[in-house]
Amino acid sequence: MKIKINNYNANEIVKFVRQSGNITQKQLASNLNKSIEWIKKIEQGKNKYYFNDFLKICRLCNVEIILEEENKNYIKKIDQKLDKVYFEDFIKICKICNTDIIIKEKNSD
Repeated sequence: MKIKINNYNANEIVKFVRQSGNITQKQLASNLNKSIEWIKKIEQGKNKYYFNDFLKICRLCNVEIILEEENKNYIKKIDQKLDKVYFEDFIKICKICNTDIIIKEKNSD
């Protein structure tokens, strides 16, 4: 499984990643030390989440993030402050920079 996620909403992406990792909302919440309500609200699009939260979710679900970038300089500049960037804003930045965000299960082609 490999998918370009630029055109999906942030809530759709986190749900897709969680389901591809065969992890329940309860398991994910527990592993992230968050409430199950936090996960539910994210998947419903009612809460925002930081890019760092998305990285943790991907690690728990055994999913890699691959950036196929045209404008590497801008992405490198924000790299130092990703803990303060909401994931949906990161998606917008990637679109502006013509950067594709690809997610795939680890060890798959």
